[in-house]
Amino acid sequence: MSDDDQFRMWTVYKFPRDFPHHYVARLWLVGRRGAVATKEVLTAQKLDALRELLPPELVRLKRDPNDDKTIIEIWI
Repeated sequence: MSDDDQFRMWTVYKFPRDFPHHYVARLWLVGRRGAVATKEVLTAQKLDALRELLPPELVRLKRDPNDDKTIIEIWI
């Protein structure tokens, strides 16, 4: 896998430390070297409103039980 083979992943958080009153979606780039957070962030005060900001072609994945407790779901 080359760096060009990276895919985009949005991680949705409930009230993370840096946005304690918002739901947040952070864009990550995932590739051969692992996942790297970008500076792209979406915020909303309600989860449904945040989901509406995400690109419509994405598919939702449930959180893994080992994920940080602030993580709600992943969209790829």
